[in-house]
Amino acid sequence: WTNTDATNVVWTDTNAPPSSGSAGGIIIPGNGNTTRIQGSVMEDDLPVARQVFAITQAQLAVDGSQETKHAVLNSVLSDSISGSYSLDTSPYEGAVIVVAMDDYGEVWLANSTYDVGNVIRPASFQGYVYICTVAGTGDGTEPTWWFDDSVQAIGTAQFKAKPYTRPLAHGPVIPEIVPES
Repeated sequence: WTNTDATNVVWTDTNAPPSSGSAGGIIIPGNGNTTRIQGSVMEDDLPVARQVFAITQAQLAVDGSQETKHAVLNSVLSDSISGSYSLDTSPYEGAVIVVAMDDYGEVWLANSTYDVGNVIRPASFQGYVYICTVAGTGDGTEPTWWFDDSVQAIGTAQFKAKPYTRPLAHGPVIPEIVPES
């Protein structure tokens, strides 16, 4: 999406790209430039996959109201091999806060089916999430949760414990204006 004819864009709560004809959304100011934020996410000096969000530092006007709100401009999953990410923040040129979040998973449920890569957590969160390493069906009763990096069975599925990493925020960051080609 490129904004070629407007200086302000209305960003709605849908997944659709912003458009100047939308109503009821946050008004994203800009000069029609393509902008982006790039970086990498590391944990213990190793690259990791994390959901990365670009959020406006300033509160912006909401179309048709007196309200102001921060806007989530974009989000992307960082690369698990390099940790790198690139977020299109167009047309916004103001300061943003970049937030990287670990997968908090779903609350464990009795007799659920799990696929490799699914992440679960206890009903009473204790600082760890559990990543499915072998697909299967969980038990009918909540397991006794463990707090080391061993792999253990929950029903026919197997899970590895991992400490949950708190969200990491960085900013303010000014988006890079990408020259037109």
